[in-house]
Amino acid sequence: MKKFLLSGMLSFAMVGFAFSQSVGKLEAECKKGDAESCYQLGLAYTTAKGVELDYDKARDLFQKACQKDHALACYELGHMYDTGKGIQQDYSKARELFEKSCQLGEGLGCFALGNLYFHGTGVVQDYTRAVELYRKACDMGEGSGCEYLGRMYERGLGVMEDKEKARQAYRRAVEIYQDMCNKEDSRGCNNLGAMYMDGLGVLQDYGKAMEYYQKACQMGNETGCNNLGYMYENGLGVKKDYKKAISLYERSCKMGNATACYNAGYMYKEGIGIPKNLKKASEYFKRACDMGDQEACNMRF
Repeated sequence: MKKFLLSGMLSFAMVGFAFSQSVGKLEAECKKGDAESCYQLGLAYTTAKGVELDYDKARDLFQKACQKDHALACYELGHMYDTGKGIQQDYSKARELFEKSCQLGEGLGCFALGNLYFHGTGVVQDYTRAVELYRKACDMGEGSGCEYLGRMYERGLGVMEDKEKARQAYRRAVEIYQDMCNKEDSRGCNNLGAMYMDGLGVLQDYGKAMEYYQKACQMGNETGCNNLGYMYENGLGVKKDYKKAISLYERSCKMGNATACYNAGYMYKEGIGIPKNLKKASEYFKRACDMGDQEACNMRF
């Protein structure tokens, strides 16, 4: 069974960034103690932009920046512990880091902490607390917080069911994602695509979803490339094209997206539109497993 990454509850992407400085300059500034340079260099190592993929270096760089109270670095390090991406999974450390990020005023940190309470991951499941954190993230301008606040109102989890409040929250999420995308933020484009995919806050439109996923992918967003591959594989908003699908999954996988590695492995395992290749399937499942995808670990053979 193949996977599709929505904008938040199932999985959320690493924050995109504009790689405007050379690696050498970032390294030099980081050594001088500049937290932003350490953070951006850490992102480079998690997305293989200008450097080889190296989670150990990314972890150390995020740690260094987080110790200097860089809120996004704390979030990214927490994300690594939460997903087990290139690091031993540790929900307790993830919670501590998300809490720090949230306290430092980063909406993504509040949103991620809300997800832990929603799922009961490393904490006692608490929908009411999740709602509080999603609302806090939304108030900070984090679209994912608004989106999942809407989902809680729609389903009556932690709050009284209220369809109108759900619609309001979804529309706010769309506004935030659209503004992000207009400013060339790839995460905003990807998440806006997911809203069109699901018809949340907007009329469902696979063509629009395709448009925004493609824009996100072209900007180097790993999740956008995975989602675009899913659209091609399943013929959503476009004619089925398995060659494009596998190409996009492989591209996203190279950028460090575990779900895309799993999807590529599944296509090779089942021979979906491409020759069956169990060796390649196993390689991709291993890569996904090493990034913390437990389902991929179970698929290895």
